[in-house]
Amino acid sequence: MHDLRTPVNAILGYSNLLVEDTPDDVELQRRVEPVRRSGERLNDLIGTLPRSGPLPADWLPSLQAPLAELETGIAGLRSWDGAPQEDVDHIETARSRLLELLARLAVNDDPTRLQSAPQPQSAPPSLPQSPLVPLTGSSILIVDDNDLNRDLLSRRLRQLGHQVDEVGDGDTALRMLQRRPYDLLLLDIIMPGLDGYQVLERLKADPDLSSLPVLVISALTEMDSVARCIDLGAVDFLPKNVDPVVLRARVTRSIEQKRARDRETGYLKDVAKLTAAAASVRDGQRVDEAELERVGQRTDDLGELARAFGRMVHEFNQREAALRAQLAEVHRLEVDAASRSRAVAEITESEYFQDLRAKARALRER
Repeated sequence: MHDLRTPVNAILGYSNLLVEDTPDDVELQRRVEPVRRSGERLNDLIGTLPRSGPLPADWLPSLQAPLAELETGIAGLRSWDGAPQEDVDHIETARSRLLELLARLAVNDDPTRLQSAPQPQSAPPSLPQSPLVPLTGSSILIVDDNDLNRDLLSRRLRQLGHQVDEVGDGDTALRMLQRRPYDLLLLDIIMPGLDGYQVLERLKADPDLSSLPVLVISALTEMDSVARCIDLGAVDFLPKNVDPVVLRARVTRSIEQKRARDRETGYLKDVAKLTAAAASVRDGQRVDEAELERVGQRTDDLGELARAFGRMVHEFNQREAALRAQLAEVHRLEVDAASRSRAVAEITESEYFQDLRAKARALRER
């Protein structure tokens, strides 16, 4: 069911995008409707598959009508100049992958032995460099081995104003997460190499990544899969062909919750900095005014307290500097006085000075 739903979800996803991107094009919407309708019918039929054992005898024949409607609908779209051909190509690619799976299933009627059609191998994606300036929107990483699923999710999230990176395997995803921060991870479950469960386990065990919110988006809908993902730390579970409104709501909620946790963590760190500064004053140690100034940039009560404490520390440091300057001047004067005394002693105790003093005394006595 997972393997069959993946191309069908792509058909439905791109059909919905065509309608959403051109809401005023009545002719395009008319031509998209057979594609969307046949995709929904195929999705419903896939949902009737048994979880084990042989296929029902009438199941494969029941697909013929919606498959024929899908083929006709794609041809109608391709012949319409107003249809974005790149999206039509994606729908055709998804249909071809579905037909490949069904052809293999027809040869082996045990659906539990069905394997996904091999995807073309490509070079591992290069890791993006860390941005030189802060991101203006939320940063999201999509992890899915299916290129059509990644493209659909990326387009929807970019339409919402988010910045999106996408990779096709769990190993690359973990490396990217180590290189730069993300606000949200959208994670598929069934993938080659590290699957979604293993990625969740790695994230849970990493103190630096355990707080990253993860939305699992998979064609698997069994409750045991959902429960396992939530137990491993996922914040939510969504189907592949998720409604755009639901996707937006879940993504927004997850990012808002992360930002709230980040604010709380930052607040506690700033409280610790202020407490450490107070302890330094108590112990007569010097306080880092620059650190207090950073905390004082907050706009809440903690920032006001840091600014007031910073002014007090600044005045204390100025008074201390003035006292040190005064002590240095006193020490200099003492040193100068001692030097003058030594110079006078050297003159008055010299033989020449003593001879002059004797002659002066003799003159006074005459």
